[in-house]
Amino acid sequence: MTSILDDALEALSETAPDLSGGNTNHAPMVAETLVTIGRGDAVPAWVDGYRREAGVQDRPSARPPLTEWRESLGNPRLWPEWVGLFRNELAEQGWKDALDVWSARLAPGLSGEAAHGLIRTAHAARALSKAETEPRLNELADALAYWAATYHDFGPAPPTLVHYPLDEALDHVPDLNPPPGGNIDRTLAGLDDSAQFAPAINLLRTGKDPLTDLSALTERFAALYLSNAHQPERVFALVHAVTGPSALRMLAPLVRKSTQSLLLLYAWQTSAAIYGVWGKDHSPPEVPAPPPDPRSLTEASVANGAAHAIKFVEACLREYESNPSPLYLAAAADAAERLTG
Repeated sequence: MTSILDDALEALSETAPDLSGGNTNHAPMVAETLVTIGRGDAVPAWVDGYRREAGVQDRPSARPPLTEWRESLGNPRLWPEWVGLFRNELAEQGWKDALDVWSARLAPGLSGEAAHGLIRTAHAARALSKAETEPRLNELADALAYWAATYHDFGPAPPTLVHYPLDEALDHVPDLNPPPGGNIDRTLAGLDDSAQFAPAINLLRTGKDPLTDLSALTERFAALYLSNAHQPERVFALVHAVTGPSALRMLAPLVRKSTQSLLLLYAWQTSAAIYGVWGKDHSPPEVPAPPPDPRSLTEASVANGAAHAIKFVEACLREYESNPSPLYLAAAADAAERLTG
């Protein structure tokens, strides 16, 4: 399957990181996902269809690499300059060292574009961990550039005297004022000056193992997805509260534990914001018994064909491998039927 993914990434290297409507271009991530789940045969047709129908744009012209990067964080117009910087970084440091260094630097801004910079980076890194090829190296540079160009942080965490383990911390996140239904990225950015949300940034008391905390976080949001899946104005935000944090699972074998912990902290902040705005329906989710077979879920997601369905189902199954809760399988089964786009 190496050539299938490399051929797809080579073709997609001609495309911009965002679609014409402003949403994220999911094609590189979905191509990598399809190969990972053993459906590389579906990649060429899926990519061709996505390029025809999703509003894919041409890649902007290359420009000289950034030299001063800190003040350029969060400026999407500078994506080509960021690409130049990251191609140099990967060549000079080696991709694994550069990935660790820059994941730590960019962690505070992972909420930008609903965490798609982090997610795309994780898919690119997982592909590189299997085969080091030029298309995969270039895709990692593009992905890190997208993370940097869409960087958004919530500002410094205020002092907090009491910290809570993950489940308890979520219960202390307030209901937030922005109404459901708006663009996820703009809504999260609107919380920057929210005195109501600011204390929630610093509520979490992490444990010794960031991946154990990660399982608790994704399981909680898989349950919230199920409780709210019938509400279109909530469902996509809750999808990203699973796929965003779960991207850490792909990065974990490739970065230091200190970087994992940093990423978890900021994934918590993003998830807390989503929880406050979109996640407050706590009605018990329905979990079928017996749960569906994981292989049937991957096939159902491919049959669905929607980018979010394919990525969300794979993320749920990835989390299920580490934490075999039937909630992940139930959420994946719902998403394989319900999600579009």
